[in-house]
Amino acid sequence: MSTYPTLVAGLLARGYTEADIDKILSGNVLRVWSAVEDYAAGLRSDPASG
Repeated sequence: MSTYPTLVAGLLARGYTEADIDKILSGNVLRVWSAVEDYAAGLRSDPASG
């Protein structure tokens, strides 16, 4: 997340609007969070994990 300011600046420089960037960043966070939840659920249901 420490590179978000650089990412945002790059997107703005390429003509993306702040609304577009909000959609991009929120969508990315939701996608990653969903992957984390799926992974955690797999760990809970896998007897070999612990």
